[in-house]
Amino acid sequence: MKKFKTILSIVTAFVLGLVTLCLTACSSSSGLKSSDVKMSPKITASTVTLSITISENDNIKSGAAVPYVYEYVYNSTSDEYELSTNKKQQVTFSNNVYTSSTVKFTGLEADTEYRYIFKVTYNSYEEEITSLDVKTKQNSSSSDSTVITTAEEFLEIYDDPSGYFTLENDIDFEAEGVSLSSVTMFSASTPFTGTFMGNGHTIKNYTIPASNYMGLFNYCSNATISDLTVENAIVDLSTGRSSSAIGAVAGMVESSTITNVDVISCSFTFAGISTTKLYIGGAFGNVLTSTITNVNVYDADINVTRARLNVYMGLFAGEISGSNYNKASYLVKDSSATGNLTTTLYYTSSSDSTVGSLFLGGFVGNLNAIGLVTESYADSTIKVYKSDSSHGYANVEVGGFVGAGSGFNVSKCVAVTSIDINAGIITESSSEETTTTSTIEANAKLFANLEDVTTTTDDVITTTTTTAEEETDSNDFSDTLLVLADYNVYVGGFVGFAPEPYAQLTDSFVIFKTETIYNAKKTDKTIIDDFAGYNGYEEGTRFNGCKVTNLASDYLNVFDADSSVYTYLTSKNYIA
Repeated sequence: MKKFKTILSIVTAFVLGLVTLCLTACSSSSGLKSSDVKMSPKITASTVTLSITISENDNIKSGAAVPYVYEYVYNSTSDEYELSTNKKQQVTFSNNVYTSSTVKFTGLEADTEYRYIFKVTYNSYEEEITSLDVKTKQNSSSSDSTVITTAEEFLEIYDDPSGYFTLENDIDFEAEGVSLSSVTMFSASTPFTGTFMGNGHTIKNYTIPASNYMGLFNYCSNATISDLTVENAIVDLSTGRSSSAIGAVAGMVESSTITNVDVISCSFTFAGISTTKLYIGGAFGNVLTSTITNVNVYDADINVTRARLNVYMGLFAGEISGSNYNKASYLVKDSSATGNLTTTLYYTSSSDSTVGSLFLGGFVGNLNAIGLVTESYADSTIKVYKSDSSHGYANVEVGGFVGAGSGFNVSKCVAVTSIDINAGIITESSSEETTTTSTIEANAKLFANLEDVTTTTDDVITTTTTTAEEETDSNDFSDTLLVLADYNVYVGGFVGFAPEPYAQLTDSFVIFKTETIYNAKKTDKTIIDDFAGYNGYEEGTRFNGCKVTNLASDYLNVFDADSSVYTYLTSKNYIA
């Protein structure tokens, strides 16, 4: 009997121990059980996003229990999971909803096993609640492409920066009621490095949220984008930003390949003051060491209402540059841009001593380092104004194709342009400034050897040459004009500023759509020219076969008959 009681006591203790162990494993002092927490993963080759749902819990709601997710990575050598460099992320809540949240782990290795453990810190103790094992995807290829058919599905690309995507339908963000502001888009720290195949479809009616890099793909690095049309992209910034790069396709394109992309009717307004740099272009803000082929911008409207410090502005791109001056590090070919560029120089007072620069070109604002732009054209209407009567410490460099640059190579390109620069007029009665937006009466060109161009009814441009010396005193308004900027002002029909001996322009020419207006007082720092505002070297050493002409037919032989430049010039009757 005694032996039986002893056995019974042992069994009872064992059972009680099992019950205690079960209760300890299945419930924590925070009140959460493993069944109370569910983690649903969204997995790519480099990211894991966990949608977390939690049963109602008073300790979570009061903040007494603080939830975290720890990330562990599998080590095949030790056959163990080890805490990753990401370590952990706190599970946070918004809008007083304490039952759902999302955490995202980035920078993961492709085709790798990870373990995510949900823990809570309660009464200074850490309790493990549940865990989830996942494996990241292999790096994407065309064989496992993600198909996109809706705006909602498009938003998922931002969770998979290295993915391979195929667009199978046209997408209208406005019609579908979807906004880009609802997601965290690409950035310099998480750029788009994947492939996007547009398959000839269109993405339209989207507003680009404010960020350092603004565009449908924000920041591209080693990415590929092809066969896509984007239409009616809108930027409307009324507040200043320290630095921004803005384009309908991407703000920044680095070491990437963009092919067969059309940008239609983008509308960008930047009303804030850029406190460091602003890169703004119809397709791209800034292009670095990339290959761009057959990318066309149609009917862009870009307006920077307060340009201060360094503004890079063009219908195609704000800036295109390479990595160094020793090799060809970018290529732009068979591309074009048409539309309007308008900006107003903005300086708070004449004591504003910060020197800034405006680089504005019909195609690109600034073109730097060894690279090639070829068989491309820009058809631009350019207007530059001044905001007040202060001079402003600025460099202004404006061209019908390139605003400024050095070390570049431009070949077989055409600038069709209209340039209207107005600093304003001091009236005799009040000596106050009035800024105009149309041609100043009679003649305020202040051009030496400028071709005076007019347009006939059949759209064929004819020219006559007028020198400054031939203008009568009655038409000289130089004494009543305000100075545009206190520093250098370089304006050219093709390029504003090209100082370096490495810059080469070949078989390229300018067609003026209307008479060029320079309604500002000309100083010893002002150079206005029909082709290059500032050359720096004798013409002919670097400008080979370049002309200002209305006789486009004389130069069509440099273009292939099926080239976009040839087709455009003939379609617009820019021939004699």
